Amino acid sequence: MNKTTLKLFLTKFGRAKNFKFKKQLALFFVTAVFSINSVNAQHVWDFGNDATNWPIAAAVTTDRIVDGLNVIAGGSSYGAVTNNPMTFSDGFVAPNRFNTGGNSTYASNLPTKRFLSFPVSGTCTVKIWLAATAIGRSVYVSDGTTLLGSATTTATNAASATILTVTYIGAPKTLYIYSDSVWIYKLAWAPVTIWNGTSWTNTVGPDATLDGRIAGVYSTSTHGTITAKNLTIATGGSLTVN
Repeated sequence: MNKTTLKLFLTKFGRAKNFKFKKQLALFFVTAVFSINSVNAQHVWDFGNDATNWPIAAAVTTDRIVDGLNVIAGGSSYGAVTNNPMTFSDGFVAPNRFNTGGNSTYASNLPTKRFLSFPVSGTCTVKIWLAATAIGRSVYVSDGTTLLGSATTTATNAASATILTVTYIGAPKTLYIYSDSVWIYKLAWAPVTIWNGTSWTNTVGPDATLDGRIAGVYSTSTHGTITAKNLTIATGGSLTVN
């Protein structure tokens, strides 16, 4: 609505209608902001316990989107959800698993068959709870160009339970999960700001709704106190509270 149209609107319908119009407009912006924030928030795909989105089911060959997660079979059998209980070192317990059922097809850190992908709002951490039936099975995380991290099983079955954590630093992008034949029990990502010894990746640092990660030397007497939803100290990082 331009200024001329708005003026005519007010002339014809009066201040009462204008007040209603502003209330509706304000409600629209609140709804829009809420929607954007919802898209940008962290997400957890719990294959092991979320029977609503991930019921016991056979593998399929068609691509699909489940709870915002792109499940790309690429014409191959992929993604059976089957019963196979697993307990992880952080206490996470899952009765079921997402079975990749075979190796992904990929080149230059970009998969084309048997992979998962999802959009992130920017700098974040990604965690994958995984296991496998054999030693030497690997899972990879990339941004489609750069390999962000990987994990390889060193044992079999229950003893192979592994938690892979990687960090992506950058603008909003799609991230990719591809692998050998493995079992994935849970996948999660969450926004994070990282201290590199000089500054935070988001400039202002973490808060009660945002995770923080210390990857450099941080002293509260020099850089100030920290409030964070979760705070972790990376290898090579240190936190001194004065």
